[in-house]
Amino acid sequence: MDDSEDSLSKSVSETVNGSHQFTIEGYSLAKGMGPGKCISSDIFTVGGRYRCSSNFLSSPLWTRVGKGIIRGYKRFFRRTTLEASDYINDDCIIMNCTVGIVRTRIEGLKQCSIHVTPSDMGQNLKALLESEIGCDLIFQVGDEAFKAHKLILAARSPVFRAQFFGLVGDPNMDKVVVKDVVPSVFKAMLLFIYTDKLPDIQEITGS
Repeated sequence: MDDSEDSLSKSVSETVNGSHQFTIEGYSLAKGMGPGKCISSDIFTVGGRYRCSSNFLSSPLWTRVGKGIIRGYKRFFRRTTLEASDYINDDCIIMNCTVGIVRTRIEGLKQCSIHVTPSDMGQNLKALLESEIGCDLIFQVGDEAFKAHKLILAARSPVFRAQFFGLVGDPNMDKVVVKDVVPSVFKAMLLFIYTDKLPDIQEITGS
C-alpha cells in the first residue's frame, strides 16, 4: 500500500515601503564638516521589521539603508547646484527618504483547528426520552409503562435490533410486555441505553 502524501508550498515576494523625513537645520555649519563625513538620521522601521537610517554626506545627497547594503540616487548633487536650488530654505534642508525592501516568505499548507465542545449527546437523548417526543414503542413492566424509540434501541442493542428489524422481527410492534423485571431496574437499563451512563439511584426510585 502506498501511504505517501502530497505536500505543497509557495514562495511569496512582496515589497514593503517606508518613508522617513530627515531635517537638517544649520546647513551652512554642517557643510563644513569635511569630505566623507556625514550626518545620520534617527533609526526608522520599514515593515515593522527592518531598521534603516539615512545619511547626509558633506558632498552629495545619499541614502544608506541597513548594514552593508547601500542604495541611493545614482547621480550626485553638486554642492553649488544644491545651494542654488529651492531645497534649502532659511539654512534648512528637508529630505524625504523612501525605502522599499523586497522580502520573501515561504507559505506551506495551513492547518486549521476547530474547537470542539464537549459532547452532550447523552443529555440530549435523555431529554428526548423524558419528553416522549417521537416515541413509537411502549414497554409494559409490571404496573408501569415506559415509552421509547425503536431506532435508538436498535442502534444501542443487538437484541432490540433483532427484535424490531431482524429477519423474524416486527418493525410494526408498538408494545412489549416485559416480565420478571422490576420497573426500577428496567428504568435504569433504559436510561443507560440512552445516556451511556449509570443513573443515580435516587433518579431511578424517584425518591
